[in-house]
Amino acid sequence: MGIFYAAKSNEIYNIFECSKYAYNLLFELLNEFTKVNKKIDSPTVESIKSYINKNYAKPLAIEDLSNHVNLSKYHLTRKFKAEAGISPGQYLIKVRLKKATSLLLNSNMTIEEISEKVGFSCGNYFAKAFKHNFKISPTKYRNYYKHFCKLNILSNE
Repeated sequence: MGIFYAAKSNEIYNIFECSKYAYNLLFELLNEFTKVNKKIDSPTVESIKSYINKNYAKPLAIEDLSNHVNLSKYHLTRKFKAEAGISPGQYLIKVRLKKATSLLLNSNMTIEEISEKVGFSCGNYFAKAFKHNFKISPTKYRNYYKHFCKLNILSNE
């Protein structure tokens, strides 16, 4: 069902579906905008990002990253933030949360299990970080998107 038909219908599910289409459109526009305006990171920052992406599930400290690229903690943090726009710690949280969203939608793992699997040492901190970044709790996120998947399957039958 397209956004036009969803908007024309007064049913509550179609209003939510219309919102979903609008958010998807905004997300795609944002992705295209960031692709165009993305600057190329230095090899050092790329190495840090790669290291975080490979080791996000482990406990990582700034010392681990500074040892990896042979920079002081201060220089590493300053360089990373200047190029990436966020601190290495914030980048790590974003990577973990991105992995968590995939697990929320594609697994039956509990929130606590997902929290541990993506590297958060505390389920409460995971939930707080998730809600801060996505403005919705992990449980509501899972239920919301699984509900839309069911609606899409039913509307396509």
